[in-house]
Amino acid sequence: MKITLFIDKETVHVISAYAPQVGRSEEEKKSFWDSLDELVRECPPDQRLIIGGDLNGHIGAATDGYAGVHGGFGFGVRNDEGRSILEFTTAHDLVVANSFFKKEMCT
Repeated sequence: MKITLFIDKETVHVISAYAPQVGRSEEEKKSFWDSLDELVRECPPDQRLIIGGDLNGHIGAATDGYAGVHGGFGFGVRNDEGRSILEFTTAHDLVVANSFFKKEMCT
């Protein structure tokens, strides 16, 4: 789902996305990423874009070649779905925002 907000002189596109879970077919995952790609490409590059939701992947703790999009504050080990997130983010010149700040674990 995508909504477009006009705030003062800014245009902000907000996409809510829910990716197929681990274990779903490759065809279903490809269809999701293709649809998300289409939505993102509809947004002019000089306007703001926010993608929120559950992309069902783990980007891992290490940046490992994704320093421009991964801030180094992830958790655990990257899985294939996390790699898809980072590849998509790289392709669209985006960032995984919550990987750019340290999170404290609550006990």
